[in-house]
Amino acid sequence: MNANPHHRTARDDATELARLMPAPTVPGLDADRHRKLREHLMHELQDPSAANAGSPRRSRRRLLWGLAPATAVAAAVITVLALSGAPDTARPEAAGGDAAAPLLEQFALVAEQQPAAKVRDDQYVYVKSLVSFAGISQEDPQQPAKVTLDEPHERQTWFSVDGSRAGRLAEGRKPAVLEPNLQPSLHLPTYRYLESLPTDPGQLLTMLYAGNDDTKNSREQKAFETIGDLLRESIASPKVTAALYRAAAKIPGVIVVQDAVDAAGRHGVAVARVDEHTGTRHEWIFDKKTSTFYGEREVQANRSPEGIEPGTVLGRSAVLERAIVDDTTQTN
Repeated sequence: MNANPHHRTARDDATELARLMPAPTVPGLDADRHRKLREHLMHELQDPSAANAGSPRRSRRRLLWGLAPATAVAAAVITVLALSGAPDTARPEAAGGDAAAPLLEQFALVAEQQPAAKVRDDQYVYVKSLVSFAGISQEDPQQPAKVTLDEPHERQTWFSVDGSRAGRLAEGRKPAVLEPNLQPSLHLPTYRYLESLPTDPGQLLTMLYAGNDDTKNSREQKAFETIGDLLRESIASPKVTAALYRAAAKIPGVIVVQDAVDAAGRHGVAVARVDEHTGTRHEWIFDKKTSTFYGEREVQANRSPEGIEPGTVLGRSAVLERAIVDDTTQTN
């Protein structure tokens, strides 16, 4: 069966800036329904035995990861480090609605300096990344859940620039065909859709808020997540990228985490926000010196109903390569 790309839904060039982090939705589905379908698909692909009747309650949390695009084509060879499920002790060192604004403005200024790419409708956005998910098991509801973070595995995607052609996903057991995206939206973007977004941060944020009114979380949290959705495994223009960063700076509750680690083991600074509904902190991680996007991380910020302790890492991603390519077999 063919997989829709939005069901599976997370460089040495110092001038490259990636943008963002959770996955686009299936046409006609709201974000919450999409998330349930996506989590179910990941559960089946990565841990089919967990669904067997009579087994202890077990779930697989996946990072709501956005693999940031870049306006320049670049590749990096990454040494993959083994990850454990031990709690991560990183804590935000700054908090409040204005805490991340200077950092996001820095990212916006770097993004604006990038050259605009010339892209044809018949091309594809290619992204190679590492992703790592947490498995959560709880045999006794009265006892804290056990969290095990998988070692990172590779994921490659090819998305049609204008959405008119089928793409490709290479992750797990076998490649999958990605259906065309003929109705792009805030939660289902294409390269061309991203080009059409307003470059005024205020107008863009208003659009983001309006597009998230039907969700159970706050509009602020959903807007923060949607910025990641819009830039996931894609490439955006320098002006749109800068506007997205500046829109994020206007969202209350966006904070700075001084030390965060991506799925390749690279340390960087992160801008983040805590999800009021789940108590998880969604982080966008960047190189401190170059503003290069590294990847994303999801960390339990507050003790969860299952007893997951604050600081526990629930997922990570890391971008390895990005490029505009001519077909779904080309990588760079």
